[in-house]
Amino acid sequence: MEALQGDDPRRLGGHRLLGRLGAAGARRTYLGRSEHGARVAVEVFRVEEARREAFLAGLRQEVAAAGALSGGRTAPVLDAGATPDLAWVATAYRPGPPLSHLELGAPLPPSALRPLARELAEALRELRAAGLPAVPLSPARVLLTADGPLVLPALGRRPGGVELGGSEPETDGSETGGTETSEAEAVHALGGILHLAATGQPDGGPAASAPPGTAADADSDSDAEADADGTAVEREVWELIEACLHPDPARRPSLEQVAALAGPPEAERPWLPDALLERVRGHDAEEPGPADGRSPSTAADAPAAAGTEAGALQGAWARKAVVVLAVVALLASLFAVLTLLLVRSDPLDRPLAPGPSPARPSA
Repeated sequence: MEALQGDDPRRLGGHRLLGRLGAAGARRTYLGRSEHGARVAVEVFRVEEARREAFLAGLRQEVAAAGALSGGRTAPVLDAGATPDLAWVATAYRPGPPLSHLELGAPLPPSALRPLARELAEALRELRAAGLPAVPLSPARVLLTADGPLVLPALGRRPGGVELGGSEPETDGSETGGTETSEAEAVHALGGILHLAATGQPDGGPAASAPPGTAADADSDSDAEADADGTAVEREVWELIEACLHPDPARRPSLEQVAALAGPPEAERPWLPDALLERVRGHDAEEPGPADGRSPSTAADAPAAAGTEAGALQGAWARKAVVVLAVVALLASLFAVLTLLLVRSDPLDRPLAPGPSPARPSA
């Protein structure tokens, strides 16, 4: 996670921003903390002034619709709002890298492909049932968490939204006034995600062949389960990927069929190998601390604390000045009284008493 820059907001709604998590397109995502101390992921983008009211009304509807999601396969949407310049959506923070961080040539283990296909298909079904945008499902919106893959809902992608870089946001047909995005398009996007996970390479097109070492390359009478080291992608899984990427939308499976073909979850078995699970758990955003070693919360409150301390010091000096002035005034009064008393008691200042008249000389 990167530290906040000069042009980054510091607080949105009741959420204090701690650092940059990344960017999807020209949108920025920040790690933040709610008023109750929970960690949140806050996605930020701009809104055209002319379409501001309609855009925010639609965004509020999307947030309300997201409340119907189970939260098991999609990140829970917590809040949304706007400032004069920005719109934002806050979701519950779940530690884990996005699938877009998958290095080229470093695919996921074959054992993770079935649960990935099943959970993503079910997540897309939930999003579509709630009336939320289900495509384009990009690798940046798929998190690999210890509990399973998690989809980040795509909110705020409607006319009026402007990316931080000034460009129009990525939209699908339903957002540009066209026909609603079809399920076949959602399935094709899912196929691209599975292709990346299986090969470590982006989708090479509908005619892409199976990666080397998969069961599809093996003899037709063999299958991946006969592979001793378990490193081959199962033939059925690769056939499912090819079906999702079929050039004819009518011949692609439905999301429900994708989930069924992926098979039921295996009880009490992690969806990722232990070594990869440790890496996923270790991909937890650490709050960046300031150079002076203070905690983020202390650093964030430092300006207010400094102002409070300065005010306290000023008040203390003012009180001391009043006491000093009062003492000086009292001493001056005492000095004046003593001076008056001394003057009145000085014998040199008393009038002389009349004495006997001198005798007259005799004649």
